[in-house]
Amino acid sequence: SFLYDDFNENYIDSALSRQEVVPGVYYEYSFSRSEKFIFMLGARTDFHNLYGTYFSPRLHTKLQLTDEISFRMALGRGYRTPNALVENTNILVSSRRFIVEEAPLPEVSWNLGGSLTATISLSEKDLTLVTDYFYTTFENQLIYDLDASPRELRVYNLRGTSYAHSFQIETSYPISERLNVKAAYKYYDVKTTLDGRLQDVPFNARNRAFANLSYSTPYDKWEFDGTLHWFGS
Repeated sequence: SFLYDDFNENYIDSALSRQEVVPGVYYEYSFSRSEKFIFMLGARTDFHNLYGTYFSPRLHTKLQLTDEISFRMALGRGYRTPNALVENTNILVSSRRFIVEEAPLPEVSWNLGGSLTATISLSEKDLTLVTDYFYTTFENQLIYDLDASPRELRVYNLRGTSYAHSFQIETSYPISERLNVKAAYKYYDVKTTLDGRLQDVPFNARNRAFANLSYSTPYDKWEFDGTLHWFGS
C-alpha cells in the first residue's frame, strides 16, 4: 500500500503543515472450521517518513455457540496523525488563543472488545439482543486542554494515562410484519490526563439511550420512522 497526504494548516503563530509519505505492507490469515468458528489474524507495517515505522497487529474471532447465540472478539493496535486545527474549528469562534506547545505526534492506541448476539423466540417472533464492550487505551494522544486557562486552548501530547470503556446493550423486535421497535443504552467511561490530573473528558455524556419505532406500508412504498435520543449530563 502507499499513502501520500499534503496538509496545509496555518493559524497565526501555529504552523502545522506537513507532507506524509507512507508506504506499507500488510498480511492477513483467515481460518474457519465449518461455520462454528472463524479466526482472522492481520498485521501491517507502515514506514512513515516523519514518524518512523509502525506495526499494527489485529485479531478477530467469531464463535457460533448455538444457532441462536454468537460471540465475537477483536484485539488490535492502531495509529493516526491528528489535525489540530481542522478538528477544533469550533474553538476559533471564541476569543481563546490557540497554542500548540509541542510538535504533535501520532495518536497510538490499543483496542480490545467483544460482542454477544442472541436471538430469542417471543410470541412466534424473533427478538434480537446484542451486547458489546470495548476498551481503548492510548500510548499517545493529542490533548486539547481548555482548563489550563479560560483564554487559551493548549495543545500538547499525552502526559500520563488516557483510556475509554464503552458498554452497549441493544434490542430489536418486530411487533408486527410492518411495525418494528428498537432500543439501546450505552455507557461511556472516558478519562484522560489534563494538566497533570486524570479526569473525565469534558463534554462527553456518560449515559446515552436510544429508541426507534419504524413502520412500512405494503411493498415498502412508504416508510415512517420516529426516533428518540437521550443524553445524560
